Amino acid sequence: IKTCFSKIANLKVEVSSAVKGECEYRYRNKLQLPVRQTETGAILGFYAENSHRVIEIEDCEINGYYVQSIIKAFKRYFREQNVKGYDEQNHLGDIREITVKEVGDKLIITVVTLSRNLPHKEELLNILKEEIKQEFSLYQNVNSAVTNVIYGKDFILHCGKGEYQAEMFSIKYKVGVQSFMQVNTSVCHKLYSAVREGLKL
Repeated sequence: IKTCFSKIANLKVEVSSAVKGECEYRYRNKLQLPVRQTETGAILGFYAENSHRVIEIEDCEINGYYVQSIIKAFKRYFREQNVKGYDEQNHLGDIREITVKEVGDKLIITVVTLSRNLPHKEELLNILKEEIKQEFSLYQNVNSAVTNVIYGKDFILHCGKGEYQAEMFSIKYKVGVQSFMQVNTSVCHKLYSAVREGLKL
């Protein structure tokens, strides 16, 4: 923050210490997994630093435990159904990205495809139901553009509810596939608590 103020506005500012979240691990409620095609098949994971090279993973300890089931399910789907990951160089393949939002104990899963075809949809649903032990929705997003933007315009709901309800400070709200969420739930609570205190609510 000091650097931003200095570089952008030529201002020297004092910055208070950060407020820590409740959890050092397993706090993140949002997941983005790029999918790439390799010589041995489709892989999913995270980008290596300053690159578009995907490093395959089994887990991510800052995400909720749901990430393990998601990765296991999609690896099985790619392997059993011979589904292709995205070939960025040639703009080919079936699946570009997997995203997940955790709303309470429910998940909104989105499969980003290159075309309107979601390969072996029924088999994917069966695998997800076997591997994921919590309620979920499955969306497909179609993104045929040559772009780094994750989502295209079209979302198709294949399974589950379009939105899930959550609650904070007795205020109920709904979260959908395109809703903005603070990715750290405990920090979100602290942010709104600070606003309430500042406004003397």
